[in-house]
Amino acid sequence: MALLTTSAMANSPGLSKGKIGPLNVGVHLFHLAHLDQNAKVRRKQFEEDFQLEYRFNIKNVGIINVLLEADDTSVYRLSTSAESLKTVAGGKVGMTLKALKKIYPNGKLDVAWDGIDSAYHFILPNEEGFFAFDATDIIKPCGKAYPDCGKLLQNHRSTAFITF
Repeated sequence: MALLTTSAMANSPGLSKGKIGPLNVGVHLFHLAHLDQNAKVRRKQFEEDFQLEYRFNIKNVGIINVLLEADDTSVYRLSTSAESLKTVAGGKVGMTLKALKKIYPNGKLDVAWDGIDSAYHFILPNEEGFFAFDATDIIKPCGKAYPDCGKLLQNHRSTAFITF
């Protein structure tokens, strides 16, 4: 069960560079243990290596995924699909690409191709973080033509916020 109080949440940031809710990039894993006594851990496979990812269920926030550095002790990356938190400008998970572009006109869409899989990200200015999109339904009509992807993705809802 998560132990973070409502008053503590009122003082914690929402979504920002290196922070999601009460969690911060760079801290030692032991500093997070009090937040969720039942946190789950899994191996997350990357190209040639894996890292440990903890899944914290934070009261009044939701699930925050914590990816650890290669040394398995400090926080490298945070991500969440929780729609309860916002950036300072008002961006949140669940918003469409079109809505995020209105809030962040200097943000940029990035499409990374890895074989048949693709990852769509809307990168916020100043490396604040990025919103991820599940756009598997547009892969065929999109092809690998980047401008078409951007047009087809406009009304897709973001599925996660990720920050380093």
